[in-house]
Amino acid sequence: MNKKRNQKGFTLVEMMVVIVIIMAILGVAAKGVPKAMSLWRNAVITNQAKDMQQGAIDYSNGVGHYTGVDCAQMVTDEIIDASYGDCSDANPYGGSIAVSVGASAYELNVVFGDIPKASGNSIARKSNGSAIYDESAKTLTWSFKS
Repeated sequence: MNKKRNQKGFTLVEMMVVIVIIMAILGVAAKGVPKAMSLWRNAVITNQAKDMQQGAIDYSNGVGHYTGVDCAQMVTDEIIDASYGDCSDANPYGGSIAVSVGASAYELNVVFGDIPKASGNSIARKSNGSAIYDESAKTLTWSFKS
């Protein structure tokens, strides 16, 4: 006597095969996540430096010098986005952002703290000389001249 059974659903073996395939795909995809996050953080830092530069230009009312510019004051005056807060932990690596006048009143320095070595060196290389990474202090300094 042959009884025909209507099989509905998947067998345990079929489910296990699907799970193994999904795990393999996730394993391959997960290897690229840290690199993508690092590239994203580097892009954020580059954009933040440009925001600070534009904010400093706006703060100085277009006169060309940066005397008295300060990150927290630019946030207070709503020149830069309020998401920077007091700039103490505003960069994507959790470090501070400091804005100051450089060697002359026409030079602006934007210093990012707690930047990992690989990221700092990568950003500095891509900045065409605008940024310098200090490995011992883990700081990345962008210099802008008006």
